[in-house]
Amino acid sequence: MRIERLEGIIIGFFGKRHGRGSPAAIFSYCILLSVLMAFIGYLSGSKFGMTALFLIPVSLAALRAGKVYGYMLSVISGGSMEILSLHTQKHFLFSIFTCLDIILSCLPFMLVVLLACSLQTAYEDRARASRTHNLTELLNIGYFREVLIKEIERCRRFKHPFSIAYVAGNIYRQSRENSGGYFEDGILRLAAECMRSTLRNTDFVAHVASDEFVILLTETNGAAAGIAMDKLKSRLDEIITRHYPEIKFSIGIASFEKCPYSFMEVIDMAEMASRQSVVQQGSK
Repeated sequence: MRIERLEGIIIGFFGKRHGRGSPAAIFSYCILLSVLMAFIGYLSGSKFGMTALFLIPVSLAALRAGKVYGYMLSVISGGSMEILSLHTQKHFLFSIFTCLDIILSCLPFMLVVLLACSLQTAYEDRARASRTHNLTELLNIGYFREVLIKEIERCRRFKHPFSIAYVAGNIYRQSRENSGGYFEDGILRLAAECMRSTLRNTDFVAHVASDEFVILLTETNGAAAGIAMDKLKSRLDEIITRHYPEIKFSIGIASFEKCPYSFMEVIDMAEMASRQSVVQQGSK
């Protein structure tokens, strides 16, 4: 656990999600930082010290600008180190051995870039896995709970309306009865893709049960939620129900302009609406 926390601190400080500016701009800043490190290294006169100093801008370039920029700065750093070393030794004759030295000087930086990017990818994959469902790649109920609690609080404090939609299907029951249960996972992934392609980027969709989903429609009143869910129902019918008529989806909506309810009460209201095939449950 301590190692994972250390990884999180490192990625949180150096990672892309906290970086500002384009990759090219970040790369330019890293080059300027490399110049500063080269000057410090030149004053110290230690090749090992210069290597340690150059690791800072190389790591920044890799994690904030990308792997390609990290490799580019690795070449620049390795070449700069050798040029400074030649200058310190008063030896300016370039030869095949000088080129080999430059290549060898670049290798440690390239290895750092590879390790840093691998660490970042592993951390992001672990973070993504902790908040998504492994089959549909929609949000899981744990992360959705955090999002919805914040939205409920926002509604209470700032009077921002929101709606909850509960989508219930009969995928598993029908697939077992008609085809032995071989294609339900594929249908679920298809339903999840319909939701991703139909809903807004500001909406949140979670896979909460075997074939049941819950949707948070932010800044959405009852009328707008009804229109959005009609569009989603049409999409599900077009993509899935038309080819598999036995598979049906029911959608219930609970809309809130004031929300004195808890997380589970909000979810239960939308679920009850879906079981009663209610298109919309009035604003509360």
